[in-house]
Amino acid sequence: MIRLDAEQRAAATIGRGPVRVVAGAGTGKTAVIAERFRRLVIGGASPSSILVMTFTDRAAAEMRERIEDLVGESAAAVGTFHAIALSWLRADGRSIGVPAGFRIVTGADRWILARELMWELGDLALTGDERPDDLVAPALQMLERLKQELVPFERLHAWAKKAEDREKAELMQACVRLFRAYEQACRKDRLLDFEDLLTLTVKMLSERPALLDTYRTRYPHVLVDEYQDLNLAQERLVELIAGAAQPFVVGDDDQSIYRFRGASRASLERFLRAFPEAQTVTLGTTASACPSCCARAGPAKKWSCGHVRME
Repeated sequence: MIRLDAEQRAAATIGRGPVRVVAGAGTGKTAVIAERFRRLVIGGASPSSILVMTFTDRAAAEMRERIEDLVGESAAAVGTFHAIALSWLRADGRSIGVPAGFRIVTGADRWILARELMWELGDLALTGDERPDDLVAPALQMLERLKQELVPFERLHAWAKKAEDREKAELMQACVRLFRAYEQACRKDRLLDFEDLLTLTVKMLSERPALLDTYRTRYPHVLVDEYQDLNLAQERLVELIAGAAQPFVVGDDDQSIYRFRGASRASLERFLRAFPEAQTVTLGTTASACPSCCARAGPAKKWSCGHVRME
């Protein structure tokens, strides 16, 4: 059994319904999720019915190992958002037209594909630049952000048509044409990129209610780590799969590593809007830091502006 302090124990043992745990760095967030899992199993839940989502392969592996050590059984439904979405698309993606046997395009292959399409289209807003190849990576980053935030190409196109800065508008319209050509090329070659895994899973669950019910029945318990780092596609995935469940999410409003793409405490705030009946628990004791460090950091953390609401 994990040795928990009073705050951690209170968070892990809180009753039924949606729960939001707001925790600082080093406060034992992973231990709380693992203990929550253990207590669900003791209460009669099958380990395979508890979905645990986190970000990196390493974090998922460590979480799975810790949980399996606690419960003595396999925790097959512990994984990253992308790995879980990938498995669901492999199983059921054909229901929305995702081709069987699709491949993931990443890295240099993705850059080369976008570059070739850019030159084929020949939009001067892109190819007329002094160093046009330097625009490929920023364009792909924009495409990633659009998918992460569930922004349809039509919205960017509509904005570009109304923009007063004509040079920027022409660049955005050229990007939209490039993105559409990129999507068509990927479909032709049975390719998905990394962000498609999330957007298509959201689409699948949104458009196939019977399938959504199947997944909700399979996973009545949903646990999410590092909630402050979720983008809108990931948030929507949690809301869909946990809509009839009891989501238990843990996040740190001061520790988002994805602020560059808009992730922040806003995710924790939006959780309350999606699940207004959610209870909030705070973890404030830094388990991995020395007492003097905690004493110095505590007042600053308490009074720094912009923290999530703790009520």
